[in-house]
Amino acid sequence: WYGTADYGCWIVNDAKKRFALAGQVPFGDNNMSSKKYASPFPLHDHGAKEGIRHYMCWYVNEKGIGEYHLLIGGVIMKIAEGVKKLGFNY
Repeated sequence: WYGTADYGCWIVNDAKKRFALAGQVPFGDNNMSSKKYASPFPLHDHGAKEGIRHYMCWYVNEKGIGEYHLLIGGVIMKIAEGVKKLGFNY
């Protein structure tokens, strides 16, 4: 579980590289969009509604790019897919 004073989420890392330290995470135009970027932990609040907050997961893919997903019963899902499964609106 990763948490800040304002938000928290699960972290699942499928990256082949080990985690980088915060100072080593590159933030160039080629690897960072507003919600998907190279970081082993989220740098922005997911803004999820209360009903799904505890399902929020920062998923880091095999290339080291992270973005928010939902973690439901051990299964990682895109937010829209997971919200539909849970019967919530995001």
